[in-house]
Amino acid sequence: MKKIIFLLLLSSSLIYGVPGKGMGNREGRVKGFPFIDRFILKEIGVDDNTIQEIINMTIDIRTQVLDLQGQIRKSQLELQLELEKPNYDRKKINDLIRNIVDLRARQQYILESRKFRILERLAPDQRKKLFEYIEKRRNAFWGRMMKDMGDEVNNNQNNVNQDNVSK
Repeated sequence: MKKIIFLLLLSSSLIYGVPGKGMGNREGRVKGFPFIDRFILKEIGVDDNTIQEIINMTIDIRTQVLDLQGQIRKSQLELQLELEKPNYDRKKINDLIRNIVDLRARQQYILESRKFRILERLAPDQRKKLFEYIEKRRNAFWGRMMKDMGDEVNNNQNNVNQDNVSK
C-alpha cells in the first residue's frame, strides 16, 4: 500500500512539475494568476523582496496543493478497493466520498485564496497596473481566438461555395 501511495505521489509530482516553476518550466512564473511572472511584477513596480515573498508563498501553496492531491488519490484508491469488495461497507464508502469532497474543497480554497494573497502584497497602483495588464492580455487572446474562428468560418463557407459551383 505504501508503495502505491509513493508511486501516486511521484507520478503526480512528475505531472505537475517542480513547485515554483510555471508553465513550460519558465523560470519566475507565479502560478495562480494568468500571465504573472517576476518580469511583469518588476514592470509594474514591485520590489525584489516582495517578488521573492510572492514566489516563496506560491511554492508553499503549491506544496500544500500537492499534499492534498496525494491525500485525495489515497482516498480514491481506498474507495475503489472498498467498492471492489463483494460485501462493501456503505458507511465506509460514504465516509471516503465525504473525505474526498472535503479535501477537494480545501484544495480549491487554497487555490482561490492565493490570488487574494498575491494582491494584498501589491500597492493599489500596482494592482491597477496588474489588472490592466491582465485585461490587455485577455483581450489580445480573445481577439486572436475570434479572428481564428472567423477565418475558419470563412474557409468553411468558401469550401461550401466551391462545392456548390462544382455541382
